[in-house]
Amino acid sequence: MLKSLHNNLGRWAGGGCLVAVACLLLGCATETNKPGPATPPPDGDTVLVGESLRITLTGPAALPQVEQRIKEDGTITLPHIGSVQAANKKVKALEDEIQKLYVPKYFVYLTVNIQYADRFYYVGGQVRSPSKFPYVSEITILKAIDAAGGFTDYANKKSVLIKRATGKLEKVDCEKALTTPTKDVPIYPNDKIEVNMRKW
Repeated sequence: MLKSLHNNLGRWAGGGCLVAVACLLLGCATETNKPGPATPPPDGDTVLVGESLRITLTGPAALPQVEQRIKEDGTITLPHIGSVQAANKKVKALEDEIQKLYVPKYFVYLTVNIQYADRFYYVGGQVRSPSKFPYVSEITILKAIDAAGGFTDYANKKSVLIKRATGKLEKVDCEKALTTPTKDVPIYPNDKIEVNMRKW
């Protein structure tokens, strides 16, 4: 009896070891392995890495207009003041920050104006005029599709795909969005909208 019990305990222990090893190899679900909260997409007024900014400095001295692409470290380089952290800031906040770096150290007064040099969104698939479009101000998926001429007769309006600039994929029911404004989701710079063909 004792010998049989000892053998069973050995098998159970061995099985436990095998389970533990399998979990290590296969990555069993644990609290630490759970995915964290999704990163919210940037709004249309947030400066992002890789974007080009057109910066106009207007003051008592003639300063050339500066066009800068935001570097991987999130900075731009401006005359006199050098490196400035720009990524993930609102345009107005960045304008104010640059103005304070120049005034009064270099100029008595200065006006800073920032514009985006190359912001676009893309609409493709079953729309009448697929293309890329300049991102000028906040826009929703229905307005973006209207800018592309609207849906073709073959469009699947119930399952429109958005590939976010972050890489995230979203499906939107545009028929519901027509009657429920909360489903008319915002489009952000460098998002790609793909309207699939309807299945017959």
